[in-house]
Amino acid sequence: IHLIYKFSGAKRRWIPVLGYTFAAMFISYFLLEANGIKSGACLGNYVIFENQPGVGMWYGLYYYGLLFAAIAYAYVSSKTSSKHIRRSLGSLIVGYVLFMAPTTFVNIIDPSTIIGIPSIMCGFAVLMAVVLVGKVLPEYVNEK
Repeated sequence: IHLIYKFSGAKRRWIPVLGYTFAAMFISYFLLEANGIKSGACLGNYVIFENQPGVGMWYGLYYYGLLFAAIAYAYVSSKTSSKHIRRSLGSLIVGYVLFMAPTTFVNIIDPSTIIGIPSIMCGFAVLMAVVLVGKVLPEYVNEK
């Protein structure tokens, strides 16, 4: 979201500030609450952790909420942006979808994978990184 605000040149930054505030709250909870993480397992390719009942739902809403807010804000911002910014924001949306869609698909096919969402998303984040480096940044820099 911060990158979208940077690209679009928006002055009001309430969404990133709200996102950072919630991030600080979750970090504080997981660091300071003795039983914040109920259990965890570090396996060969991924890490699984289980939160206390209720916390996982709130964290999921925060996490997916920010991802969907980023897509929506990138789309809205692209409508009033110059051509190269519009292309960068469009590519960023593609990156978000490439990052989120496979994880969602895997979770629909096998709901037992939901416990491993952080690690699964981390793996698919490589697709987002490729889009950022290969498409978003060049489109932004080439026309600046």
